[in-house]
Amino acid sequence: NESKQMNDENDRDENYCAVCERPLGNGTKFARVRYEERMIALCCPICMEKFEANRKFYALRNEANQAIDNVKRPKP
Repeated sequence: NESKQMNDENDRDENYCAVCERPLGNGTKFARVRYEERMIALCCPICMEKFEANRKFYALRNEANQAIDNVKRPKP
């Protein structure tokens, strides 16, 4: 299903802080910022400041980690 694939591709964007990579549960996101076509989750003001200082680095690292997660995820 295409919408499920889109959700899977965005799991890391929404479920982990892009800077410190801390898992984020319900209500633990400090902020979500748009970077290109993605919404990136951040856990605190410090991570927000670090992300703003080097947006491309953290967005690309987040994307690479998502690709790794997709390879590790067992196939149904």
